Amino acid sequence: MVLAHSVKDWIFVSDAHFTGKDPEAMEAFLKFLDSEKNQMGHFVILGDLFEFFFGFKNFFSHEKSSIFTDYLPVFRKLQSLFHEGIRIKYFEGNHDFFLHSFFAEQFEMEVDVYPNGCEERLGGKRAFIAHGDLSNPGQWTYRIFRKILKNRWTYRLIHFAGPRLSRQIAQKLSDLSYQKYHNDIPATP
Repeated sequence: MVLAHSVKDWIFVSDAHFTGKDPEAMEAFLKFLDSEKNQMGHFVILGDLFEFFFGFKNFFSHEKSSIFTDYLPVFRKLQSLFHEGIRIKYFEGNHDFFLHSFFAEQFEMEVDVYPNGCEERLGGKRAFIAHGDLSNPGQWTYRIFRKILKNRWTYRLIHFAGPRLSRQIAQKLSDLSYQKYHNDIPATP
């Protein structure tokens, strides 16, 4: 009897920006993961899975009272994939902060977290994998902004403000950004 060698796929997702306000989109995403899990060897999140994601130590300490309960279905699905032997990698985007120990502490699962990207071998070739905000080295003003946004002092400030206030501020900033960068996009005919 000869067993066929099964090659597991790398599945990449990026920029879902889930907020909990669109349960249909989140449900479609969860169904997609279910449909692909048998072929999946690595699940790679290239940042911004949620509109705001900070690795608070008490993110879900009281699940029923947490302001992030709307994120739970996605985390439960990631936990399920992990327990099925799928390797999960999370590359922090510009909406993700301080995740280095979040998954282990909150969900007892091993997730490789990369704040700045890394080099991987895919199909025998070297590839640099990161969130898209790191793709243009010529955006020096953004890179300065990112260094301000992603440093220990900002993390301390966000941690001090707590989940509720931080999420409200993040939503306001997101709304302003959306108005600035998306209102001028013409509708497709």
